[in-house]
Amino acid sequence: MKEITTHSHGTEGEHAHEGLAFTTWLDFDLAVSQAEEVCRSLIRKRPDLETKFRRACGKLIKDLKALDISLMEMTKAADKTPLVMSHPVYDYLAARYGLDIVSLHWEPDQVPGEQQILELKTILKTHPTKWLGWGGKPEKASVELLEELGVKSLVFDLCGNVPEKGDFMSVMGENIQSLKRAFR
Repeated sequence: MKEITTHSHGTEGEHAHEGLAFTTWLDFDLAVSQAEEVCRSLIRKRPDLETKFRRACGKLIKDLKALDISLMEMTKAADKTPLVMSHPVYDYLAARYGLDIVSLHWEPDQVPGEQQILELKTILKTHPTKWLGWGGKPEKASVELLEELGVKSLVFDLCGNVPEKGDFMSVMGENIQSLKRAFR
């Protein structure tokens, strides 16, 4: 039987994330395939806008392929650097780019408690990382706790919603720059 970890987001109550992550767009090669299928579907629905759809899709695909190449080159040279991520939603990213990731259930806006720190210490015994990736900007106290353990923080925003500033491509570009720090 697979162990399932539950956690809460503020006052929402306990819940769990089961199965494979839904964040398919973090595999930029898969995102290209999805974009192509969406484009075909839009053209079937609105053939009068085919040229516009193809132009927009072509630009999107070019940008996604550039992100894919950038991550492929960076991770190929990384030599299996272990990482810990704050949530179990990076499966597609790890699979496509060969990342050695162990996931927690931590929220960036909540400082990890004693039990969570013990869990991380246990993970560090067999997965000696120097980096923990967060889905958003972590609390300063969380960063300081991690630094006491010799672990630095980076942000890899899933961009599951419209970002406050920029767009998907700019957020993913920032993510790649943030992740590069772990592979130096």
